[in-house]
Amino acid sequence: VYCSSAPLLEPRVLNAHRSHLLQARLGAAGYRDAFQQALAAYGPYTLEPADRLGLTDLYLYDDEPTRRFKRLVNFELPYPVLDVVLRQLFERFVGSERELSSKLYLSADDIRRCQDGGIEIGAHGHEHLVLTRLSEAEQRRDLQTAADYFKSELGISELHSSYPYGAGGCWNDTTKRLLTELGFASASTKIRAIVKPSDLNARWELPRFRSEEHTSELQSRE
Repeated sequence: VYCSSAPLLEPRVLNAHRSHLLQARLGAAGYRDAFQQALAAYGPYTLEPADRLGLTDLYLYDDEPTRRFKRLVNFELPYPVLDVVLRQLFERFVGSERELSSKLYLSADDIRRCQDGGIEIGAHGHEHLVLTRLSEAEQRRDLQTAADYFKSELGISELHSSYPYGAGGCWNDTTKRLLTELGFASASTKIRAIVKPSDLNARWELPRFRSEEHTSELQSRE
């Protein structure tokens, strides 16, 4: 189970889950409309084109309007703008982050019970940010914060990582170097491929399949 450390260190909801809960409350179209209205009221900003990241296998199963909106929210809006817009929408339509974060996320005690039950805990970054959108110092701070928390609070000596979003282009050589320096054991992606011995030896780009894809495929055969 890969966990982000920010909700464990402070009562807050990650941007990814703000989006999920807003869409659940407003519906897909309602969420997009509310987001665009709040973004228009924010003032001037400059997008960071997602193409510069070299992203691959991105939102393969979405229609084009949904794909464009996800790219905007997850990869193109500057993080300071996104934080403000999502926080405002969340407080307006969902409620208090302080109250909801304790219900939404595992607590440290919950995670310890997972460990006692034989489940291995890994790191999913501190704030679930796209690492290639960050400077080297920002990447280091995010990865270091997560590593320090999970190693000290949960006693994990061999800490594995999973890249937030996981698509090709969400990490780079700087990320892999920092993971090595900070003592991580491996990092997994959402690149769909069979794991080969060379992947295990390299450690920092482990592919994996999403279980629901195979479940859907099996169901379609029945």
